Amino acid sequence: MNRRDVFLGFPAAVAGGRGAWAQSTTAVRRVGVITSSTNEPFVAGLKRALRHVGYEEGRNLEIVFRDGRGQQDTIERSVQEVVDAKIDVMVVWATAGVQAAMRATQRIPIVAQVADALSVGVVSNLARPEANVTGVSSQTFEVAGKRVELLLEVMPQARRLAFVGLSGEPNVQRFYEAARPTRPGVEQRLIEVRGIDEIEPAVSAMRTELDGLTVQQIFNPHAAVLAAMAQRLKLPMCGTTRTFTQAGGLMAFESDPEESYRRLAHHVQRVLAGVPVANLPFERVSRFQLSLNLRAAAALDLKMGPMFIARADEVIE
Repeated sequence: MNRRDVFLGFPAAVAGGRGAWAQSTTAVRRVGVITSSTNEPFVAGLKRALRHVGYEEGRNLEIVFRDGRGQQDTIERSVQEVVDAKIDVMVVWATAGVQAAMRATQRIPIVAQVADALSVGVVSNLARPEANVTGVSSQTFEVAGKRVELLLEVMPQARRLAFVGLSGEPNVQRFYEAARPTRPGVEQRLIEVRGIDEIEPAVSAMRTELDGLTVQQIFNPHAAVLAAMAQRLKLPMCGTTRTFTQAGGLMAFESDPEESYRRLAHHVQRVLAGVPVANLPFERVSRFQLSLNLRAAAALDLKMGPMFIARADEVIE
């Protein structure tokens, strides 16, 4: 059940669908979309948000899409292919892709979704981007720490946690540091893997040493796979998207993806209307979602009190 629907500081015209920003133009615009690793929900959500601001495939929008598949050489090649496709604007998900796009072009406007544009060095001024890139900071470093806090709330006796990160991804160490437990006596280990297929074997090998688990945001598209793994290993885990709890996982905490899609689409619409990137501040996601699965909690013999449950946006009972 959904309990809250508050969007702080977000333009009402954008949040409301086709409104003040909607376009009536029939000229076909070419938008490049690049994901650093497979992320079908991001692509689908972006297309949905673009329709709300008046751009629809088959009518006035052509999307040139490439998937970096988590490999740096593939990301670099994908970016160059999109640049060569003579696009009007490029939308890029995740830091590795954004950095590759900035190296590939200083001319094409880039609309990016990154963990934190300042800390990863994408821009030095959120209010007035000095390069050809603007977009949305999803604050996922902060969210990574919050996931650990929530997990420890329902496991007060936990002492040994692990964090799974993607080896070679530019932000893996930053995410690991952000997810460090602040509770005295709780230790955390970093497990680096090269892809989703390596996670279960790596976690299984040290299962008896673990009380709980969190993972890097880049594994969002594999939430259902991770939920099944957590169930098989009987391992308490806080996931990165509510798809995790809907698939049987214990809990998940995330920055609201729909807000990100709307903000990205708003930036794309403005760029296509001729607004310089320097006049489009980087925006920060303002809404976050907690989802809980009480069936999963019962299977793990974990108690969630009424006050904790009341904080959730979605509860599966």
